[in-house]
This record gives sequence, structure tokens and C-alpha cells, in this order.
Amino acid sequence: MNSPRSHSMRHHPDGAIAELMRHWERWVGLAARSLQARADAEDAVQQALVRAAEQLHTLDDPDKLEGWFATIVRRQAIDQLRRRSRDAHKRRRLAIEPAPQAYRAPDDLDPTCACGIDALEDLSPAYAEILTRVILNDEAVQDAADALGISDTNASVRLHRARKALRQELLERCGTTSTRECLSCGCA
Repeated sequence: MNSPRSHSMRHHPDGAIAELMRHWERWVGLAARSLQARADAEDAVQQALVRAAEQLHTLDDPDKLEGWFATIVRRQAIDQLRRRSRDAHKRRRLAIEPAPQAYRAPDDLDPTCACGIDALEDLSPAYAEILTRVILNDEAVQDAADALGISDTNASVRLHRARKALRQELLERCGTTSTRECLSCGCA
């Protein structure tokens, strides 16, 4: 038999997220065990809330909401630790590698490749839309979020993932993850 709380959460996902947010300090404490810095722990919990909101429909038993969310928080904290480790590794590599040569901005007479635009067109529509709005149209993330009907946090996460996907597309197309290098390459 469903408890009144379970029944209401099943029909109102916002109620489940609100329930989780009431225990904000508990979740930050859980993330801080791995991440140590409070700001990092708060970021992890915020990202975990976004994931939970996106995946709430997969929760079969609303009575297990808190345990389910604790798992998401732990995984988010682990993901942040991995990113931190990768970033530290990249910084160490950059410290020993020579700095890349500066590329001049292409002028109107330079041939420019279409890799960047083609890559953008091959991304998922959601990624292409957020990149077009924020990067090409210089729209604020909050304004893009409003226009797309999503939360600011969701827009930030989508933008981050879209940039990552675009870098991967550029790498596969012309061997660079830099849009500046792509604009001055000769692969057109």
C-alpha cells in the first residue's frame, strides 16, 4: 500500500524534488565526504538534482527516493573527482609541453573551413540549439533557458555537454578541438 507521501510524489515529480531539497545539507555533507570543498559538494548536489529530475520517472518505488538520490549524489561526486584528476593531468602535461603557436584570426580573404558549422549540424538538435543561442547569437544562458523552457541549471549542463560533443566532432573532422584552429585550417 502506498503511503500518502509516496502517492503524492508519484503524481507530482516537483514534490519529490522539493522533498530532496528540504534535506540539502544532508546531501551536501554526503558529497563533501568525497569532495571536501563545500562549493564542490554543492555543485555536485545541484547536478545530482538535475539528473534526478530528468530520471525521476525511472524510480519504481517512491519510498526509496532518498536512497536512490543518495546514489546519484555519490556518483556525481565521483564524476567530479575524476574530472578534477583529468584536469590536473592536463595541466601537468601543458606545463611540460611547449605552448601552441598563436593563430591569427582569419580575415575576409582567407579560406575558412565549414567543419565547425557542419559539426554543429550533426549534433543533436538540443545541443545545436543551445550552442547556436549562447555561442553564435551571444545569448545569456538564462535567456536561452527561458526560451527553451528549461531550468538555468539544465541549460548550463546542456551547454557543457554540447561543447564537449562539438569538440569531439571537430576532432574527428579536422583533427582539432579548437574552433579558432578550425577556422584557419585548409581542409575546406
